[in-house]
Amino acid sequence: MPLPNLKGRTINEPRLRAFMDGLDALRAANPGRPLILYTSFSFSHNYLKLLKQLRAGGALIALHMADGFMCGTVPLESLAGQGYFDALLVSNPYVLELPFLAENYPFDAVHASVGSGSPYVFAELTSRSKAPVIIDYFDFREVMHGGDPAIGRNFGITDMPLELELWRRVFTQAAGIMYLDSPEVVEDLSRVHGHRAKALHFQSYVLDEWLAPAPAALAGEQTRIPRDIVFAGGLHKASQHGHACHGSFQEGIRRVADQGFRFTVVNGCDQGDGQGFEGYLEMASARPDFRYLPAVPNDRLAPLLARHELGWNAQNFGEGAEQPYYYRTLMGSKLYNYLEAGLPCVAAEESAYVARMVRSKNIGLVLAWKDWDRFGEMAAKADWEAIRAGVARARKESTMARHAPRLYSFYNAATGRKFFDMPDLPVDLWRQEVDSL
Repeated sequence: MPLPNLKGRTINEPRLRAFMDGLDALRAANPGRPLILYTSFSFSHNYLKLLKQLRAGGALIALHMADGFMCGTVPLESLAGQGYFDALLVSNPYVLELPFLAENYPFDAVHASVGSGSPYVFAELTSRSKAPVIIDYFDFREVMHGGDPAIGRNFGITDMPLELELWRRVFTQAAGIMYLDSPEVVEDLSRVHGHRAKALHFQSYVLDEWLAPAPAALAGEQTRIPRDIVFAGGLHKASQHGHACHGSFQEGIRRVADQGFRFTVVNGCDQGDGQGFEGYLEMASARPDFRYLPAVPNDRLAPLLARHELGWNAQNFGEGAEQPYYYRTLMGSKLYNYLEAGLPCVAAEESAYVARMVRSKNIGLVLAWKDWDRFGEMAAKADWEAIRAGVARARKESTMARHAPRLYSFYNAATGRKFFDMPDLPVDLWRQEVDSL
């Protein structure tokens, strides 16, 4: 398959060999512990929770990234020694050095987190890796564009048949698939590709270490309408694969604030210079009921969110570049950040999978874009005492620790070995259907 245009860049083999020597020393100091190469083009804060849980099970983590920052804001090196990883390599050119590493070092497993970037490197990885490869989708890019060349251009795709073939190889050659969106997506891709993968539905569940203190009783005000709203997430720049929804999101914020609510936006993808996000800064200057906070990493997010009363999980998806199917099946990890902070949330009707969970667990409200002007009316009619009770229940049940045995049994099944050797761990626990929350 053709290489991307790398402008003459080559592998820095001496640097990679030195990294591998360091891994040998790490293994020698930790006999019996399996070593996972956890790798991705870019890194979301919420994936720290997964690394923490894998290490809690006894694994060593070699974190390998194409970028040395989480969401472009937080240096990965600043997390060293905090229990998320044991070794770190920022690799450039990543598309050449990842397959080289996986082919030339005997990792026990490779865990590749994939999203809206090119499938080339991961197709190479699954073909060349010595170790079993687990492909972890935080975005199904082939679902985002749906094979439509017009949408594909927003991602820089010039050869759609090749794009789809590469994703087919990634899906079918992986030892196992992890994903957080609706199970409907994996069912559909299994039919399209004629391949039934070992697949684990696993979320960015609540991490106990990140929990904000449970909100104190509201002194008889459990029924009170929440007025202080917060949105927390990665707002991509408008130039990034066709995200053109900033103006409409800001319009929606105004529509909600005009009904007597305060609104804060926390943007993990803004480095703090505001470039590409000027509209939020202008609105913050013009409106005392709106605040804009950039560059807050998720591992320090819960205490900030807990100062508010309601998490916002809705945007105008009609103006994005992706297929409606993608939004309908999408899972927004910020839902679990709100649970960590003890907040009810508002979900978009258009993100039907998330909306279904919010309704079934009674942890918030569901609002269609066309109805944002009616939010105050809906909030006034809601049973906030019951919703807050639902949130308290969900943040206790939807934890990484509770779901960890499923993760460990999946690793054992995908790698074909006792990767996590724990007594009384059912072999097929990963197959059990579970409530996403």
